[in-house]
Amino acid sequence: MASLPFATVDDLESRWRPMGAGERERAGALLMDASVKIAAAMSRRGLPLENPEDEYLGQSLLSVCCSMVARAMQVPDGMLGVTSHSQGAIGMTESFSYANPGGDLYMTRAEREQLGISGRSRIGSIRPSMGGDGRA
Repeated sequence: MASLPFATVDDLESRWRPMGAGERERAGALLMDASVKIAAAMSRRGLPLENPEDEYLGQSLLSVCCSMVARAMQVPDGMLGVTSHSQGAIGMTESFSYANPGGDLYMTRAEREQLGISGRSRIGSIRPSMGGDGRA
């Protein structure tokens, strides 16, 4: 089984941006949370976390984990839960809308597909049998 977390704080910094000590601590906790979320989703689908036939699985786990944490950490301090913010002065205004105001850890559809856990549903049917002879 692949070890948790799937990515380190250094991996996140190299893919996103440098962080201060407090952010690095939070990032470490979020990387573990994201890894557990990914592992649970893959487990529910019956997918292995290590697959010798898929040489890119480990890199995909790392990439998706970092993307999830970067999205969660993009909400500025003091703005958690705020969906939009605006300010104005002297006839000028500035406004922001946050894509992930709750700082949630989630996978996009593309990331789920990359890991083979896309949410596609399957529909099937069973032909009912009428009578005891097995003929419909």
